[in-house]
Amino acid sequence: MNRDSLDALIAHESAALREAFPQVSWCRAQLETLNEGEARRYSVLLDIRLPEHQSLISGKSKHDPHAAVYAAFEEARNQLDEVARRPA
Repeated sequence: MNRDSLDALIAHESAALREAFPQVSWCRAQLETLNEGEARRYSVLLDIRLPEHQSLISGKSKHDPHAAVYAAFEEARNQLDEVARRPA
């Protein structure tokens, strides 16, 4: 696992999320390592804040940390799409 490439990927995905959803005021990502016997899995927890709304989003765990980043941000986009469709 190359931590620099993971940090760059998280920064890129965070910027893309903020571009797609300008109402996002905060986005923090935390990579979690899960040990399942001899197998190691990764999950990313996102703390996303919008005006008067906070979401804690966890993507599905993956064997590859980069895939875990993509999964978490995909879940975040899906949830933010739902929030955007709700009537004000």
